Amino acid sequence: MAHGLPDYTRKMVIEYTGGFIGLEELAARLKSIVPWDMRGNVVLAEDFETELTDWYDASRLGGSATSRTTRHKYSGNWSLKLYNGGVVGAEAYLYRYFHFPGLTKYAAFARFCWDDSGRRVVLYLELRSGTQEFEILAAYDLPTTTLHVMTTGGAYHDLTVDLDLGEAVYTWYPLMVTFDLRTRLYNRLYFADKEYDISSIAIPYASAGADPRGMIEVGATYGDAVPFTAYVDDVVLAKNVS
Repeated sequence: MAHGLPDYTRKMVIEYTGGFIGLEELAARLKSIVPWDMRGNVVLAEDFETELTDWYDASRLGGSATSRTTRHKYSGNWSLKLYNGGVVGAEAYLYRYFHFPGLTKYAAFARFCWDDSGRRVVLYLELRSGTQEFEILAAYDLPTTTLHVMTTGGAYHDLTVDLDLGEAVYTWYPLMVTFDLRTRLYNRLYFADKEYDISSIAIPYASAGADPRGMIEVGATYGDAVPFTAYVDDVVLAKNVS
């Protein structure tokens, strides 16, 4: 039996010329913590709105500690406070584990907040494939106004030494680094309103027979005796990034 339109009706075509919003933009407008321009499959997204049951504190020395707080936050009602006690070698770190998502291209993202007493903030990942272990680190040092990533041999590769982001009031800055485990190279780094091509910088890796797993860490450290507090919100990891 043929199927057509009901009696006394006709087909209509409606044109819309008001512009197009992609799914990423729509998600951002609906208050997703995933950046609208992070094109990939989300592996992990943490806004610290619930208890830190899956996170572990690795802080040490000088009373350094991590805790949830409502003092400063970018999204929702809570963020993570990183208090560095100001003893030489003090660190305030929080980390969590997740499954190994595969040998693919990634994007790691976090929002950091500090004032002009800040020292160093760090975004770090350790990814184990079962035969190899990869380390990805991006850090910003306010005292030296230096932005860098870690490359082979544990050395820091400076991307800039004159990026002064010290404000008298606490200010939020987005940090995103993309990298590809297949090529063992970084890709790009986005920080504040800056973008850096880091596609020629190698990712540190070594042979490792441990079970496959991933780990992501956020921290506040530096190495001098100046206490400071930083905040973190909206930690996101995506795989299969385009």
